[in-house]
Amino acid sequence: MRNGKSAGSRGLLTMPVPQILQLQGDLDKLIDRTQRQKLEAVSYSSRYALGLFYEAGTEIDGPWAAKYITNNPCICFISINNKRHNLESTDAGPAVVIHTSKKKWSR
Repeated sequence: MRNGKSAGSRGLLTMPVPQILQLQGDLDKLIDRTQRQKLEAVSYSSRYALGLFYEAGTEIDGPWAAKYITNNPCICFISINNKRHNLESTDAGPAVVIHTSKKKWSR
């Protein structure tokens, strides 16, 4: 937050499917048996993301806005989000997002 205002724009957070299916309420009225079975069959692999947020006015120069990394056992994707989404702001600095690969964290 800056000056009592949110510095972010928007985002979407979801609960993992197993926790959604455990919720009490009208879920069973909203989805049919086939939909529930498909949701119960969802599987996950652990991935992690690191967001680095920089001060307004910081410049991150590079030839790309987002890049898949193929030769690293830990990192699979890096993006400079303001470039990736074509955003320019004098109030907010750039953000770099780094995603891990599946291989390193699988069990």
